[in-house]
Amino acid sequence: MTLLRIDRDGVRRIGGQCRLVLPDGVEAQRLRYTCRGGDLHAFTRGTWYGTAIDELQAVALSS
Repeated sequence: MTLLRIDRDGVRRIGGQCRLVLPDGVEAQRLRYTCRGGDLHAFTRGTWYGTAIDELQAVALSS
């Protein structure tokens, strides 16, 4: 996953690329994603996962 910031100056990458894993440690694949406000939502096989984009940004900036 790569986080992007969209503002008046255009689009820029935030931090490096990182993997998104599910709570059981398995890499997230074939999920449907959507963002609303400061939250990322992911759906697969009837299960709904969510996390704050701020948490993802902290990880991306540290990698």
